Amino acid sequence: MQEKPELPHYPREPSPVPTLVIDEEQSVKVERAQKEGVKVRDYASGSTNPPVAEVYRYAVLDLANYDAYLRKRHLRPFVTRGLAISPTGGHGKVLRRLLDLGWITAEEQEKNFTKFDNNALQVYDNSPRAKYPWKALKNLQQPSPLDRRDNWTARFPPTPQDTLESSIFSSVTYTEEDENEHRRKRAKQEEARLAEMVVDSPKLQPLMKHARRQGLMRTKTMASLF
Repeated sequence: MQEKPELPHYPREPSPVPTLVIDEEQSVKVERAQKEGVKVRDYASGSTNPPVAEVYRYAVLDLANYDAYLRKRHLRPFVTRGLAISPTGGHGKVLRRLLDLGWITAEEQEKNFTKFDNNALQVYDNSPRAKYPWKALKNLQQPSPLDRRDNWTARFPPTPQDTLESSIFSSVTYTEEDENEHRRKRAKQEEARLAEMVVDSPKLQPLMKHARRQGLMRTKTMASLF
C-alpha cells in the first residue's frame, strides 16, 4: 500500500488581534454603554408594568357551547373534549369565566357539574393562568332563556339522544306570549342586520329576496329596492 506524501507545512503569520481576553465587570460595561447613549435593560428580571387584561370576547358563544354540552356531553365531540372546542380555551377556563359572570349559578353548578367538570375547574383554578386579569366586553348582556335556546340549537341541532331540559333547568318555562315576543324581537334584529348590508352587491340580492319572501323585511325602503 502506497503511503500518502506528507503535505508541506507553511507557518502562519501571527494574528494581529490579542488573544488574551480581558473580562470586565458587568457594571463597567453598563456604565460605558450608557455614556454612549445606549439604553440598557435587564430582561431577566420581571416587568414592573401591570399585565394587560385579557378581553373576554366569546361569552355568548361559550354559553351556547355550555348549553349544548349539558344536553350532549355523552356524545361527540363533548364526550372527548368537553368545552375545549371553544375558541376561549380549555374546559375549566370556560366554566370559570361563565361562573364569574354569573351566567352559571351556584345552584346550577351543584346540580349539573359532573366529576369531570369539577376536576377541570379545579385544575384551571390552581394553574398560573387563573391569576391573569381579564375583563368582559362593554355592554355585555346575559342572553334570555329563549335566546340561549336559539343559540345552542343553531350550533348543535337537537337530537332524540339529548338530555331532557326539564332535568337540567327545572324552573325554566316558556309561555306562548314569550314565544311570540321572542319571534318579533328576532325578526327586528334580522331586519336591522339586513338593512346595514350593501344591497347593491350582486351576491347579496338573492339573500335579500329570500328575506322578503320569509317576511323578515317589511320596511318600504328595503322592499322598494327589489
